[in-house]
Amino acid sequence: MTALTETVTLRLPLLKRGSPDTPRIKRLQHMLNTSILNVAEEGTEPELIPETGGFGDRTERAVKLFQNLQGLEKDGEVGKETWTALLTFWLAFESPPFG
Repeated sequence: MTALTETVTLRLPLLKRGSPDTPRIKRLQHMLNTSILNVAEEGTEPELIPETGGFGDRTERAVKLFQNLQGLEKDGEVGKETWTALLTFWLAFESPPFG
């Protein structure tokens, strides 16, 4: 049996503080909240961010927290490495809602 070595390339936007409000940012905020809840220590109440679609201070802090937890550069921007880590982490712990 031959192992598959196919790769998939996704074109995802660079998101950072000041990016225009979009449904993509709202999805990012949901993914960050899900990720933060999955790594929170038992007995702690993590600060979740409002899922508004705007990339402000609280979203930037949540991105930096996620980047720190993943050993990434804490720049507060969601680029290639952060998207890859976030999607990998999120898909491992959360089943996206369909339907």
